Amino acid sequence: MTRDHRPSALELQLKAIVHRHPDAVVHPHSPSGPPIRTVMWNAFIDGQIDDQILGQAFWCTDTNRWVVRAADLTVGESSVVTEHPHDFDHLASAITRVIDAVRNPDPLDVLPPDLAGVLRSLRDGV
Repeated sequence: MTRDHRPSALELQLKAIVHRHPDAVVHPHSPSGPPIRTVMWNAFIDGQIDDQILGQAFWCTDTNRWVVRAADLTVGESSVVTEHPHDFDHLASAITRVIDAVRNPDPLDVLPPDLAGVLRSLRDGV
């Protein structure tokens, strides 16, 4: 029995968005195959791959919405930035925003999440 490793149509569409994006490049270990609904990518700056920033763009079947997220691997979990674009056409702009947010973090991002949440709510008047 042979295994079918052809990429899904959605995988190809997601990779095409990343290929066209000036600030991102498809990660060499991005998964591929019929059930794949995601693409992994790295930030791209000044003609070089930024291995510190790793991101994903995918359709989440649990929440039925698009997810674009990225993190600075040298900082860890506290640097994860997530966006939920309204539709497929807004994935590229969401990639731009999460890269910018990871590169230019909010000063509160270095605090423990609970404390940062309290301070943000005070700052934003929520």
